[in-house]
Parts: sequence; C-alpha cells; structure tokens
Amino acid sequence: IDDPFFERVSYLGAFSPVLTERWDLPWAEYDPINAVYAPSTVEEYEGSPIIKPYVSISPNPTNGLVKVLFENTSPSLKVKVIDLLGNEKLLLEADNLRNTFYETTLDLNVLPNGTYFIVLEGINFKSLHKVVLVK
Repeated sequence: IDDPFFERVSYLGAFSPVLTERWDLPWAEYDPINAVYAPSTVEEYEGSPIIKPYVSISPNPTNGLVKVLFENTSPSLKVKVIDLLGNEKLLLEADNLRNTFYETTLDLNVLPNGTYFIVLEGINFKSLHKVVLVK
C-alpha cells in the first residue's frame, strides 16, 4: 500500500515484538506478551472448578413480580432474595431436582423500593444477580 498514512514496519500484525514499540500499551488492557488469560466463566468453589449455570432475571428493573429462569445443576437448590446489607428477605428451597431448566416467579411486592440480590445456591455453585425494585 503506497499511502503516506500507513507506516512500513518489519513485523506482521498490529503488535511489534519489541515491547517499547507497543503503541496500544498505554490504553489497552490486553497484553498478549506478558499476560496469561484464563476462561472467565469458570470459578473455583470449594477447591474444584465449576461452570456457572445459565440464569435470566426479568424484568429488571421490576415493579414487583420477577421471573427467574435458571439452569439447575444441583439436586437441591436455594433461591434467596437479600438486601444490600445481606439480610435475607425471601427464601425458596427445593430438593430432588433434575439437571434441567426451571422457571419461578418471585413476588417482591412486600419489599420496599430498592436494590436487591437474587442468590441461587446449589451444592456446587452459588450465583448472585442484582435486581432493582421500583413500584
């Protein structure tokens, strides 16, 4: 390409093999030379890696009724609603569940307006999701 906008370089791609020639380093969080990137969906829970199950909360923000759709990977499950201080406001427990998708509706009308967290907790996972209640 014979365009004065482009600069000829001795390497292929956007990154020079010489660290001092990294034009993106001051503003990019990506460092392909010095960093090792691990998958972000795998967490450690009590020493063993697990994959987070699918969870969908709608509508969010809500005016009272919240539909929670989740993939269950545990024989027993707790669904909790907690406030910003960690106080438990609502608890649902279920046993003898299969590994499949479930849907439940939570009625938050008894709670005042605010930000809450819906916690799904099984034997091998714990998942936290923010929900905003505006009546």
